[in-house]
Amino acid sequence: RELEKHFHVFGRIEKCQVVLDGHSGRSRGFAFIYYETVEDASEARKVMDGKDIDGKQVRVDFSITKRPHTPTPGMYMGRPSRDFRRGSRGGGYRGSRGGGYRGSRDS
Repeated sequence: RELEKHFHVFGRIEKCQVVLDGHSGRSRGFAFIYYETVEDASEARKVMDGKDIDGKQVRVDFSITKRPHTPTPGMYMGRPSRDFRRGSRGGGYRGSRGGGYRGSRDS
């Protein structure tokens, strides 16, 4: 609630949301503050950007996203790259001695 203490002076706050790490429960170092009016938010941004709160300089700006990002499980969930299974003993050309298709070996 430290943020609310510093930011409520610019207008009525609808919501103050500190973003937490899902695994540790600790702050990820940023938050979203929702004001009732854009004018109040603009004033807060103008005055508070670059100020120190608890010994840390804060950056205040408008969010550029329209909705929250979809939560992630804390690990990359995209398609694995070719190097992803570097330690596997599968076929292919990378470091394999035979490779190719069955029956394609020169006798």
